[in-house]
Amino acid sequence: NRKIINSVSVDEVLDKLFIKILNTDGFASGNESLTVQFLGNQLFDVSLVDIQGKTIYSAANQRNNATVSSSGLNKGLYILNITLGSKVFNYKVIKF
Repeated sequence: NRKIINSVSVDEVLDKLFIKILNTDGFASGNESLTVQFLGNQLFDVSLVDIQGKTIYSAANQRNNATVSSSGLNKGLYILNITLGSKVFNYKVIKF
């Protein structure tokens, strides 16, 4: 089950999954961090992968939230992977 969020201009909320991806505007403009929040009581992993498949950031066993900084990232398309148990969700994020 893969879901793609096409817009990076507003904060995205996926109510059914209890996942919030916050501050996509700030991340895209390159001056703020992206925050992933999970509203359940379950550990999750998060990673950011560039378009060439290189893992730029990863954090395992997060509870409640994880922050991904845009500092030092090149402009371009990235894939944000969130793993909850055996499920992996992928989201496109852009840095301008």
